[in-house]
Amino acid sequence: MEQATRSSGLVAPGRWHRAAWPGTGAVLLAESAAAAAGLGTAALGGPHWAAATAALSVGAGALLRVRGTSGAEFVADRLRVRASARSRIAAAPSPGGGDIGVRRADGRLTAFVRLTPSTPLLVAMARREDPSVPLGLLSSLLRHADTPAARIDVLLAGGRVPGEPQAPRLRYQQLLGPLQRWSATDVIVSVTIDPADCAAACARRGGGPASELRVAAIAAQRTVDALRAHGIAALPLGPAEVAAVDPAAPAGALPCDPEALARGDVGALFAGDTPGRAGISLRPDGTGGIRLGAWRSTDGAETAARRGDREATGPEDALAGLHVPLAGCGQILGSDATGGPVAARLHGRGVRTVWAAVADDPARQLVERAVATGARVLIVTGRPAMWQPLVSWAGSPRHLWISGWRYPQEHAGLQPADYTVTVLDGTAAGLPPGSVEPAGTVWRVEQAGISPVTEADVVLSQPMPGMLTVRTDGAAATLRLVA
Repeated sequence: MEQATRSSGLVAPGRWHRAAWPGTGAVLLAESAAAAAGLGTAALGGPHWAAATAALSVGAGALLRVRGTSGAEFVADRLRVRASARSRIAAAPSPGGGDIGVRRADGRLTAFVRLTPSTPLLVAMARREDPSVPLGLLSSLLRHADTPAARIDVLLAGGRVPGEPQAPRLRYQQLLGPLQRWSATDVIVSVTIDPADCAAACARRGGGPASELRVAAIAAQRTVDALRAHGIAALPLGPAEVAAVDPAAPAGALPCDPEALARGDVGALFAGDTPGRAGISLRPDGTGGIRLGAWRSTDGAETAARRGDREATGPEDALAGLHVPLAGCGQILGSDATGGPVAARLHGRGVRTVWAAVADDPARQLVERAVATGARVLIVTGRPAMWQPLVSWAGSPRHLWISGWRYPQEHAGLQPADYTVTVLDGTAAGLPPGSVEPAGTVWRVEQAGISPVTEADVVLSQPMPGMLTVRTDGAAATLRLVA
């Protein structure tokens, strides 16, 4: 009996199907162990009843779960991991030029496409209005007439508070509260093909392993083209990059509740504070619909993953109800008129320059939250006394430091290029920035009231104390500062 929830169109598996039945591999291992025990007992001259008892005891014992996993399941998992570790990386010629990396494992081929975040946007964190991964568009690749994908996986890496220094992390966690949004997110789409499903396409290209690689590259390029037509920049990964990407869920990953998936709720994937991984899988269900599953990595303190059917099923149109952000929301800047938190990315890929004409306290707050959300900040300033309390409080020269200060012995090798954000404080007032070559995202911090002298991806200004006006490409808002 399957259970539909609300009107999303997705259906969660019934309780019976969701039960943690042993997998096929574990059952085969248990049967092999039972047969070996029974035959061994018989070979030693034991009576038939003793051989049968030995077989039943060993088989049942192999499937008996202790702390959620049986011996047979443990061995099957290890064998599966070893098999995946034997995957091979090959280079396939890209239809657009260059090489595409392809991973070959278990008779299937997988290519990867990285989604490039757009310029910074204002994100109302309590709503679902920011751009999302078009799951419906990706699922259409499962039914392509010439080279259908066997499965599509959206691989996510990030965290709510990915910064390392403890003091900024703890304070930002308190500010976030229960909001399930990652501040930083890296999105990769993996496209897996089964050569048996693409036999005609492979035959037209000469057959054999080389033609299979070309078909995998075509499937990856088709994904890139579909995303670009949807307004999303994407690039296929090369062989070296593919070698560093693991498409499989890590050991002990937690599956998402299928009833939550059926409601269109994937918030649990983004609940982790520390950097982690998550994934969403799309597969054809054999009836014209799709099977949707999701998982996330754990921090080691959570219960091991439950076994059984954890996928929701339904028509492709139902995927429109799932909101998987295309990029991280960035750091909280303030609250809107309704009191909801508003954020924007001020560092990382896609953010080149930020102009902030604000008072000293908001300037320090911006830097503190950047460190909490994963930035490594180097401050170039003519007034180090203004920044010194924040630097000392953070207590991590590798993540927040003032240019020109002497590094502690254990960090003596740090260079300006090791930082991802360079803050040029007071440059419009005559500070010579030549003491350091800016690296990564460049912030220009000025006193409130100074107008920008250069173009910037994000412009921050203070119309009055306690308020912050934020301008990005095509959007602007005035927010109330929140401590």
